Amino acid sequence: MKLPFFSKKDDFNDIYLGLFLKEQEGVVFVLNFKNQKMIIEEQKSFFYTNGWENLVNDIDEAIYEYEKYLNKNKIKTIFFLYSHFINEKNGSIRQPYLNKIKEIINDLDLEAIGFIECFEGITNWLQKKESSLLNTIFLEFDKTQLSVIFFKTGSLEYKKTVSRTENVIDDFFEAINDYPNKNIFPSRIIIYDSDGLDKIAEKIINFKFDKNYFVQIPKIEILKLEEIFKSLINTFENQLVDKPKEEIFKEEKEKITRKNFDFFIGKDIEESFISEKISKKPFKFGLNFKLPHFSLPSLSFLSNLSFKLNEKIIIFLGGVLILIGLFINEFYFHKAQLTIYLPYKNIEKKLKSTINYEEKIINLNLKESVETTAKKYIGSKAKGKVTVHSFDDKEKIFSQGTVIEVNGLKFLLDNEIKVASSSLISDGSAKLPGKANVSVTAFDIGENYNLSKNQRFKIDNLSTSIYFAINEDSFSGGSKKQIKIFSLSDRNSLENKLNESIKKNKQLPKLSKNQDFISNLTTIKIKEKNFSKEIGEEAELVELNAEVEVVYITYNKLLLKEIVRKDLIKNLDEDYEINDEDLKIKIENSKLEKDKLNLNLDVKGKTVLKIKKDELLNKITGQNKDRLAKILKDNYKIDGFNLIISDNLPIIKNYLPWLKNNINLRFQTLD
Repeated sequence: MKLPFFSKKDDFNDIYLGLFLKEQEGVVFVLNFKNQKMIIEEQKSFFYTNGWENLVNDIDEAIYEYEKYLNKNKIKTIFFLYSHFINEKNGSIRQPYLNKIKEIINDLDLEAIGFIECFEGITNWLQKKESSLLNTIFLEFDKTQLSVIFFKTGSLEYKKTVSRTENVIDDFFEAINDYPNKNIFPSRIIIYDSDGLDKIAEKIINFKFDKNYFVQIPKIEILKLEEIFKSLINTFENQLVDKPKEEIFKEEKEKITRKNFDFFIGKDIEESFISEKISKKPFKFGLNFKLPHFSLPSLSFLSNLSFKLNEKIIIFLGGVLILIGLFINEFYFHKAQLTIYLPYKNIEKKLKSTINYEEKIINLNLKESVETTAKKYIGSKAKGKVTVHSFDDKEKIFSQGTVIEVNGLKFLLDNEIKVASSSLISDGSAKLPGKANVSVTAFDIGENYNLSKNQRFKIDNLSTSIYFAINEDSFSGGSKKQIKIFSLSDRNSLENKLNESIKKNKQLPKLSKNQDFISNLTTIKIKEKNFSKEIGEEAELVELNAEVEVVYITYNKLLLKEIVRKDLIKNLDEDYEINDEDLKIKIENSKLEKDKLNLNLDVKGKTVLKIKKDELLNKITGQNKDRLAKILKDNYKIDGFNLIISDNLPIIKNYLPWLKNNINLRFQTLD
């Protein structure tokens, strides 16, 4: 896939490609940096077909459908990696994985701007979210690797990666074997990204640790995959916000290296892709903002005036300057983030729904081949002539196909013959046989039927003292050789290979953002099959060319979600509303009937207390913390709130902004 960098000189591209790579699976992000915010335009998980061996092709297939974003400018690419890919001593990517990443960059013609180590994105995000320094143990699980990371008072203290076994406790103690400070561990453990995390958490809770490790049972938290993604994207966003675009990107020929948190910006990956220790920026609290550029008019002309300002004018101007300063502070600096924790009720419901569907058809031309396994012999049969002797007193008729045999080799008479009866010589002393000549053909092919002359043949089951045959000349023409042929078994093997190839074919239909397909309703039709050989025909290799039609049944996800919402609203409490972010719809069964798609759904989600955002903002703007608490307590039945105010002026540090746009109001649940 070609992704050219600049469409024209000095053109800045706000689209980024994010690649989150693990051992056996990955995630592709199409990111849009817009208005100082990083937006996920597209997101797709994919499994590797053969580990990291075919990773280039796997990524190419994964981003194929996003060409509408990626075919304009050469895409700046950020990598997100787990700790076991990183050298613990120098912080660089381990060489085998670094080589593969270079291959990805070169083959897909991407522009690498660096990598973010997963746990660092998580820790910075958590510290900003919780407004406190972390004292936490992180357990980072991949398919076969476990990384144990200690954070104390907001700083990385220890990190070690070990191979995973079935016993997570043994793995944990193996990882901390080299940990120098084994007095008291942080009592908070965060685990993330593995199957069966609930069981892992249960094993840790039930294990009786020595009191030298934990004073009390550690608190276990499971970090959701969505939160991992959010932390990585948020960290990447913060780095772009911290630096103006013109400082981040220079013309490619300058090759200026920028070290910024855990990634390089603008450095040629072939020259040195994250191969040196990366300096870390200390985590900063507060809200991101940029001070606009402005200048006051020059006051130099005042020196030419011939009057002095009196005290009232000075006080007036001072007051004006103070008001201007307060206005600037209020407009640009006085900001707050208010998180309201809403009460909620869980939804678990089985629904039946009917929805329109569309068919997406993909035609495939597939080719498979097999080496033939069946064998057979081919050749010619030996031929010759024999003289049949009969000492019978009567005439004897031998029909066509009569068998004569010598040394276990059988021959057949080519024609019917009559052999006269025997006779006595004139003196009566001897008996002469009746004779007849006839052509014979060997019963089977082969050179062993080429007999020498004067062989005595037995005729059928007749007595050899009365009937026999002798060849007066040698037999010839017999030959035999072995060949490979196309058999019915080979045909079945070839058709099985075709079926497997169809199943493995990953060519999916191009769907819009709101479309999805139902895999169990996908139908496959083989329209035409052409074999290069017929059954029984001589062949070493046989090919099968097939035209295959794959029909996908697609539906509109937004439409289905709206149908489910309407159904749920019927029994919804008046003061509650459905939280769309937590609404999960699983299709348990599906069936096509005429032009409709009938679905059996498993619906899970939450309903949260309904609060009008604008109404709440009107009540709380300019209020202090105590007044805010009273307003929320008197007017809303919430579970709690969290307030962060960004301002250094003592007189207003406990007050919310007077401008509604400076209050970042968020609604969450405590779960």
